[in-house]
Amino acid sequence: MNSFVRKTAVVATLLLTVAAGAQAQAAPASRFSVNAGVAMPMGDFGDAADMGFGVGGAYAFQAGKLNLRVNADWTRHSLSDIDGSWSQLGAMVNAIFPIADKGFYAIGGLGFYSQTLDIDGLGSDSESDLAYNAGVGYGKGKWFVEAKYRSVLSDDATNSLPITFGWKF
Repeated sequence: MNSFVRKTAVVATLLLTVAAGAQAQAAPASRFSVNAGVAMPMGDFGDAADMGFGVGGAYAFQAGKLNLRVNADWTRHSLSDIDGSWSQLGAMVNAIFPIADKGFYAIGGLGFYSQTLDIDGLGSDSESDLAYNAGVGYGKGKWFVEAKYRSVLSDDATNSLPITFGWKF
C-alpha cells in the first residue's frame, strides 16, 4: 500500500509539472505595443472640437488569470470655432477580456489624463482628471484594432471615441 501511495504521488507530481509547463507556455508573454489613430469628439466636446489624431504605447502582461495593459496616449484636436487646440496626455490601466477564440476582446480601464486647452493669442490652461474607457478590439498576430469610449471626468466631461490601429512587439 505504501508503494502505491508513493507511485501515485510521483505520477501526480509529474502530471502537475507537465500541466504547469504547458500552461506557462500557453500564457501570453509580456509585450509592448504602439498605436495610432483618430479620435472622434462626442457630446458637448464634439460641438467644440474637430476630429483629432493620437498616438500611444502600451505594456501588456498577465497578473494571475487577469490580462492587464498599461497604456500611455497623446491625442490632439483642433477647435471648431476658434483658432486653437485641445490636447490630452494620459495613462490608463486596462483589463482585457477575450470574447471568443477568434481574436475579439473587450477592454476597460481607469487612469488619469492631463488636458491642455490652447487658444491662439490667449494662452493655455491645463488640468488633470480621472478618466475611464471601455470598448472592443480585434487582434490577429502582431496587429490589432480597437474602438473605445473614453471619458475624462473634468468639470465639463471630455468624451471621445478613439479608433486605433496597433502593432505588438
